[in-house]
Parts: sequence; structure tokens; C-alpha cells
Amino acid sequence: MKKIALIIVCAVLYCTSNAQSPCPFETLFTIKPGMTKTEVTEGVKRLYQLAQIKDVKEDFRPPYIKAGTPSIAKEVITYRIDSGSCFNGRNTFVRFEFADDKLYKAYISTSFNQQEYADLLANFGALRKSILQSWKYEKGIRIDNKDLKSTGYTYTKTKSVELKPNTVTLQYVQNLSPTSATQNAYTLEVIWANLVGTRLEGSVY
Repeated sequence: MKKIALIIVCAVLYCTSNAQSPCPFETLFTIKPGMTKTEVTEGVKRLYQLAQIKDVKEDFRPPYIKAGTPSIAKEVITYRIDSGSCFNGRNTFVRFEFADDKLYKAYISTSFNQQEYADLLANFGALRKSILQSWKYEKGIRIDNKDLKSTGYTYTKTKSVELKPNTVTLQYVQNLSPTSATQNAYTLEVIWANLVGTRLEGSVY
């Protein structure tokens, strides 16, 4: 079995809990694309003892999968993160996504209250600084509609657009629902995706 060096819990990986200090992003995401579900879950259990809270399976058939060929078997496993890390909010989760039993995506989110906007920006800025050390190309993204507002960046290591992208997205989302006035008003998200070696393509994954 491959030697597993998984993500999260930056306190274990010498990351300071101070949001002003840069989080070492390459240690935050040292998982390898193509790892199996067993490799990932056993690694999480052995190294970090995170609490698994959800496991969802589905058959996925995007438009580029030809008729008559098997659909893509997707599985999403979610863990709760309770210890200190590079993410300084609350209700922090990590989600691993597999296609045909190959890891292709990891998603981490943490929430901030309305009064914690300055803390959110500090955490966002520290992560951005760290990501830019290894992911050279940065493109701003922004969504503004009646339900939510999102501000952030997408990062790549190559300038050209690839059929099977290897990307990182950093963004914070403002929930505009009435219940978000004080609790979990903002969600800070980091999304890593590498489609190489899977049957997934483009933005449809």
C-alpha cells in the first residue's frame, strides 16, 4: 500500500493557529490523486482519527460519457475536524470525493459569524498567500445573486486550460438567508481537484 501523507490538522503538520501566519499549503494538500477509498480512509483513521459523519454514493453520467458505457461511480465521504488547523472558524469539515474508487477532489470548509468578518478575511488572506507560493496562476471569481455572495480565486499551475484540470479554489461565501445574520454567516472554502486518471472532464465533475 502506498505511503499515505494526508491533509488537514495543520497543528500536526507544524501549522500555527494564528490566522496572520501563512499556512504551508503544500503540506495541507499532500494527498495524491488516484488514491483509493481504502487508502484514504485508513490513512485518515491512522494519522488523524477524524470523525466520519457521512458517506454518499451515486451513479454519475455526464454528457461526455457515451451511451452504452458504464456510468461513473461517485462516492463522497465527509469528516468533521475538531482540532486546530489552518482553518480558524467553526463547524469545520473535509469532504473527499472519488470517481470509480479514485480520489479526485477534496473540499474543506469552515464557518464564521457575522461579527467575525475580520477573522474570516485574515484566514482568507493567509491561505491565499500560501497557495500563491506553489500555484502561480490566479484568476478572480465572484458570484452575486439574491441567495449568496461569493468572492475568491481559482489557481492553476499552468496558464493553458486543460481538459482534465488540476486546480485549487479559495473563496468565502456570504449566506444571505435570514437565519445567517449572526450564526454561520460566512463559509470559507478550499477546493482541490485533479481529474487526471479519471473519466471526468472539464467543469462537469
